[in-house]
Amino acid sequence: MFFQYPNITSINEISEKHIVSFKDFCIDGLNNRKTTVNSKLTALRYFFKYLSEEGLIDYNFALNVSNFKIDGKLPTHFTTSQLKVLFSQMREFPYGIRDVVISKLVLTTGIEIQDILNLKLYDIDINNKLLTLPDHQYPLGDSIIVDLKNYLSIRNEINSKSSDFLFLSRVGTPYSIRSFQLLFKKAITYTDIPVDLSPRFLKMTFLYNMAKVVKEEELKTISNQNKVEQYYSLLKNPLQNII
Repeated sequence: MFFQYPNITSINEISEKHIVSFKDFCIDGLNNRKTTVNSKLTALRYFFKYLSEEGLIDYNFALNVSNFKIDGKLPTHFTTSQLKVLFSQMREFPYGIRDVVISKLVLTTGIEIQDILNLKLYDIDINNKLLTLPDHQYPLGDSIIVDLKNYLSIRNEINSKSSDFLFLSRVGTPYSIRSFQLLFKKAITYTDIPVDLSPRFLKMTFLYNMAKVVKEEELKTISNQNKVEQYYSLLKNPLQNII
């Protein structure tokens, strides 16, 4: 905005028309995406909100400049059929059942991948079908319990270092997120699933499916993983027993 209007010397000289001009420049001059411009407009609104609260401008005129409308396309996520194909391919790899279980834990609990890799053996209660963390409990469906049992039998064979970590590499060391990403990508390339679908879309798939069965505010709570009430909601997750 400074380069567009070099003659402006005071904040009081900025008006709504300057914000509109900046908005257009971001699209036409900088080739920003509409979502990027909307983020910049949000930042400007907060900035001018601060100026108005400090009495440096009369009011927050940036509020009068609307965001670009974004086409309402669905968030990128895995379909159920893609997940079944992906897991089928993973099972073909040595110890690939481990990566199936990791993926399913993200899909059914929404826990971040790194947090799952940090799990210890005692965090899993097979008999009660629960994953227990210090301040959370996550119910586990029958499908993932079956895979967990299969993985644990393999884990006993590779646990050469008597590790407490739930997920281990083939040499008995804690399984790394980089190794998981590489195997995930390898499995994708063996299928007809779009190659741009990566592990980060597992969490998006979890949220997309939970959005089908809970209200928006509850989805926000589940997304932040900050309340124990999620225990009950996760039982509704459509992915619990179909993958």
